[in-house]
Amino acid sequence: MAGVPALSGEFFFDNMHPHPPVPRPFPSGVAALLTRGIILVHPQAEDSIVTENDDFNFHIIVKDQNMDELRSFVERVSDPTNSEYGKAMSASEVAEFTRPSAEDTAAVTAWLDAADGCSYSVDEFGRHIWVSCSVKAAEALLSTQIGHLINREQNQEVIRARDYTIPEEVSNAAATIFGLHGLPIPVKPALVSVRRLLVVLLCSAAKSLRLTAHSFVLR
Repeated sequence: MAGVPALSGEFFFDNMHPHPPVPRPFPSGVAALLTRGIILVHPQAEDSIVTENDDFNFHIIVKDQNMDELRSFVERVSDPTNSEYGKAMSASEVAEFTRPSAEDTAAVTAWLDAADGCSYSVDEFGRHIWVSCSVKAAEALLSTQIGHLINREQNQEVIRARDYTIPEEVSNAAATIFGLHGLPIPVKPALVSVRRLLVVLLCSAAKSLRLTAHSFVLR
């Protein structure tokens, strides 16, 4: 069964050091992570505590159908000169109209059914497939290694896969897969502290009350 590499380039460090280590070759986008305090841990590094029995979850979205027809419909109902102007479809009607083909959903679920140690659930339209595997099963299923991504400045960490490979029929059926790569959104400090905001609101309220009282006296 032919496999489709989903990402090229190795980007996990071999080990952890107090100073920046020399990484293996990695995609150019990963270099930017280093300036944000992101540390990418090799699955065999001492800092990586991922075990083969840990849970690893990801989310597959199967390709929609009839997208060209949907765009055409939107153009027609948005054109005041068209006889269909003003018509609409509900969210459930759009979901039904664009639902993936049964063959595409079956291609993905057959791949998962053949895996040992994975379970999944599918939504009513066959579009969203939520997968839960042990780390060991996920590594076998995806021909990958799994380890930690750690942002020590933000005190965040996630379990993610290295380069992975999926069968060609799954690649053709899937629109995207979430949860294999990527980092949590960095926590941004509040622009205004809660205490300062309360002071501003109280001062504004007090000023408003003084103006109201002044207006009443003038009357």
